[in-house]
Amino acid sequence: MKFAVIALLSLFTVAAHAEVAASNPAPAVESTSRVNIGFLTGMSVSHMSFSTSGATLATDDRVGLAEGGFVEFGWNKHWSFMPQIMYVQKGGKSSGTTVNYDTLELPLLIQGKYGSDVFKGVFFGGPVVSLAINRSATQGGQSSSFKDELNSFDIGVQVGGGFEWYVAPNLAILLNGRYSVGILDQDKISNITTRFNTFLFMTGMSFGL
Repeated sequence: MKFAVIALLSLFTVAAHAEVAASNPAPAVESTSRVNIGFLTGMSVSHMSFSTSGATLATDDRVGLAEGGFVEFGWNKHWSFMPQIMYVQKGGKSSGTTVNYDTLELPLLIQGKYGSDVFKGVFFGGPVVSLAINRSATQGGQSSSFKDELNSFDIGVQVGGGFEWYVAPNLAILLNGRYSVGILDQDKISNITTRFNTFLFMTGMSFGL
């Protein structure tokens, strides 16, 4: 969480300097690089859905941390391939119990971007592979393992969109939101189909190489 706070403060500092610089005429600052790297940090809002006999129920949301990094390989001015590595806290809440399902994820995203040289809208989507590194439940301050109840591997689909603001040549501030849904059944012990549904709200920076 300290990393997220520091990252956000860094973004605000860069934005403040960019606002001062905007008062003077400046050339276009769109990235000229075909390869970019960067980081993302933000929050996850996740719940579990249960389906059986044609009925679907869902837990309340668990709010957690999401952060990671990416490499973006540009095909042309508008399209790129962007693999990411993310740490995401998922789970759900119900009847005083919090299910903690924390994952390492590999989104493999195709991204499109359109706009001016300084400000662009982006949209992206693709598959995501997840591996749980924490499967536990917490109730009344007591924690217990959920490894016997939940699977550790998942494959899902992720879609989202946002904005890129180029504050300097090959340097952009990022803001995006995305929705991820798991495809595989995560329940080990019953005939109830269990999946994780997650919203991510992210900010970050991109650096051209």
